[in-house]
Amino acid sequence: MANVCDTYSVGIKRSLQNYWAAWLPSTQFELGDVGTLKGALFTKVTTLTELGITFTPKTDHSSTPLELVSESGVSYAIKAKGEANDAFPSIPQASAGVKIDFAAEGAFVVQCPATYEPEIDEPLALGRKIKEAASNGVWNRKWYVITRIIKAPVATVFVANSSSAGLEASASADLSDLCDIGKASVGFAVKSSHGDIMKMIAAEHLTPFFQLSQLKTRYFSAPEFETTMGLTVADAPASRVVRKAVDSFELVTDDEIAVGD
Repeated sequence: MANVCDTYSVGIKRSLQNYWAAWLPSTQFELGDVGTLKGALFTKVTTLTELGITFTPKTDHSSTPLELVSESGVSYAIKAKGEANDAFPSIPQASAGVKIDFAAEGAFVVQCPATYEPEIDEPLALGRKIKEAASNGVWNRKWYVITRIIKAPVATVFVANSSSAGLEASASADLSDLCDIGKASVGFAVKSSHGDIMKMIAAEHLTPFFQLSQLKTRYFSAPEFETTMGLTVADAPASRVVRKAVDSFELVTDDEIAVGD
């Protein structure tokens, strides 16, 4: 049975293809971090810098909002300031508010008003350096490296750790949609909750999602023709088919690694 980490990661992958989720979401990562994968969990072991492998970061100066909600297992309702609504017993009538219910373990809401995506520039050059490190015994072929990362200056994240959970939260300003809960300016505050929910409200400097690359060995069969000098065509030996190994440094895609059940 999949754990919360795997369920959360699978849900994220349905929205962000070929991205991995930091667990816990507050875990800090950087470009060039090197580690291992167990299921959906990436664990940092070292860094490219510590291994003496240089790289060039490519910065991103254009911010993009990011809103992720589970495909299923999440429902919500929004209350305006001054609205009388019996569905919000914990929210004063004068306050705006939101009610979120989770019906599945690992269901999530992630709201980031702005995100940036720096990446490692010149991946082919990095790949050559990692191949050399592997041939020198410095690089473990089971390692993965973060080559692209999503950075959120401020984010609000909820992940259900139980199959029946929910919360009510107030806001100092009216909410136009669920995406507004990630903004520090709305004064979002949880007033009541039930079940087990991991809550991160207006958390700063998160690196919640990233892409991984790995040194992969590809095998293919190719004919190797032996010389036929001095032989007739009838006497010439048949060509031999040999398996050749070629190393390549590539992005780890979703279909390569099974996550969850």
